[in-house]
Amino acid sequence: MIPKKIASSIIILLVVKLKSMSKLKEILFSSRVKSFIWRTSMMVIAVIVGSFSSNIDLIAPYVSVGTVTVLGLILGEVSKAINNRLQS
Repeated sequence: MIPKKIASSIIILLVVKLKSMSKLKEILFSSRVKSFIWRTSMMVIAVIVGSFSSNIDLIAPYVSVGTVTVLGLILGEVSKAINNRLQS
């Protein structure tokens, strides 16, 4: 058997953990975090497109880090606009 003092300490610890997990879940599923993840994924897509296009001889001189960055920012804004349209 577990002594009452230890059992009550475990229960209190579990309640505190559940409250902090609830807060963590609230933070992770907030609109700001979702927006950050969405924009980051658009930036990753831009990097992938930039990487593939740098292998094409006709486009290679025009593909730079700045171009890929601007493309990622544009994709992020476009995805934000689409998301806003879908939510309203």
